[in-house]
Amino acid sequence: MLSARITLLVVLIAPLYGKILLSAEKPIETPNVPGYVMIHTGTDVPGKLIEMLVHFAGGPSAKVIYLTFHADAKSTESPETLKALEAIRSAKVESLSIVNVDVKSINDAAFAATLKDATAVWLADLAPEKLREMCEGTGFGSGLRLLAERGGAVLAAPVWMETFVPSAAAETSSATRDAHADLQKRVQARPGTVGYSFAAGSTLLLHHRSMVVEEGSVSICMAASANRPARDERLDAGTSADLVAFVRAARERANPAFPPATFEPIELKSGTLVIDGGGIPKVALTRFIEAAGGPDALILAIPTAQSDDPPLNPGEARMLRVAGAKNVKTFHLKTRADAYDAEKIKILNDAKGIWFCGGRQWRFVDAYLDTPAEQLMHEVLKRGGAIGGSSAGATIQGDYLVRGNPLGNVQMMAEGYERGLGFLKGVAIDQHFTKRKRFADMASLKRTFPQLLGLGIDEGAAVVVSGHTLEAIGVGPVCVYDKKVPAAANEPDHVTLMPGDTYDLKTLSKIIPGAAVKP
Repeated sequence: MLSARITLLVVLIAPLYGKILLSAEKPIETPNVPGYVMIHTGTDVPGKLIEMLVHFAGGPSAKVIYLTFHADAKSTESPETLKALEAIRSAKVESLSIVNVDVKSINDAAFAATLKDATAVWLADLAPEKLREMCEGTGFGSGLRLLAERGGAVLAAPVWMETFVPSAAAETSSATRDAHADLQKRVQARPGTVGYSFAAGSTLLLHHRSMVVEEGSVSICMAASANRPARDERLDAGTSADLVAFVRAARERANPAFPPATFEPIELKSGTLVIDGGGIPKVALTRFIEAAGGPDALILAIPTAQSDDPPLNPGEARMLRVAGAKNVKTFHLKTRADAYDAEKIKILNDAKGIWFCGGRQWRFVDAYLDTPAEQLMHEVLKRGGAIGGSSAGATIQGDYLVRGNPLGNVQMMAEGYERGLGFLKGVAIDQHFTKRKRFADMASLKRTFPQLLGLGIDEGAAVVVSGHTLEAIGVGPVCVYDKKVPAAANEPDHVTLMPGDTYDLKTLSKIIPGAAVKP
């Protein structure tokens, strides 16, 4: 193991933080921390945290920079600094450098070169007002972000969190004042912002979209919206959370209330939807291919929900081919930025049908919601084509998205992941419904949002929607939750459709054979 090499670098630095604040005001859809960022309060850093820093930075090959913020180099001999250096030295890293940051030359070339080669940076604590004075107008923050982007590790005070998560507002809480009152004012003044209040001695680990409270507790707050009260919840040690879900929730609060209090009568203006509950009966595939224009129509199978790197030839694409489709292609975008790339999404202009494969529906949201790619998907319906999908690919077709929590599929309503792609307005779609006994879940959703129409589609069952008519096909029941108020005692809270039954989405009633259907 290589012995530690300690190099003392005294670098004089000047203003930077203002530009970080400006970038923080730019809304981001899917924040991502590719490296390992540990946000910690206080100067007393536990040995466990130092071990984590070194481990994430490469173990024995780690190149660690300890950054201090003082007027001269003598301050690097403070007890806190010496204790920190000794802890890192005992980890036997490849190199350890001390960099003293001052207000005189933050753009010093020697400092920039040192940061470029580092695999870990430890930023000493500093009063927020002093930090803003020192950091305004430089690229120091972007240098730290680049280190994280290449997989490095950062240990920093809460004031630095906004450098890595521009939608964040962070502070250390105090027993002598109401920390949340100040933080709530900040998030209220900056729509789309998530507030993070750290109790003394707390540590939050950020990695990609994952947030884990390693020590202490962190309180999360969001501003009130038109239809939601201010949100304030505490995450204790050992708790995991999803960074993107919090950001999306805060941003949605800055938008008009969703779902709206009322909806227009439900009707598909053009095209056809085939919504499968999970078993994918052959009849569902046959009806979808017919609605898309027949065997020769260009059909795109989208496996994005399956994983971050789904197969190029997903099983549902093969099933479509077996069912008679001759022109099936896989469409998958690896990054959200791709959904804005005209070249990568142009094939959607030629598609006659789109089939959304199963998996986790939140991945569809992250990739396509509110993008040019999504707009082109809606165009498929507008020109008379077909949209189909199974399981997650069924749920995503609804207006209200159920089971969208990235941390699991148990929670019916997950703030931040409540909007689907909305091919069928005013509707929430659940799947594997009877098989997994999800009746109480849909009833709960209806109590919260009685204005929604709920569809519970069982495995083996599917529905075909054209105009304002819904037809049940396949094998098994389809449960329609259409009542505006909870059912009375002993009265069913939903209508059950069996294969061959039809339902009028405008009148919210089962169509009786032989009865006249309203236009």
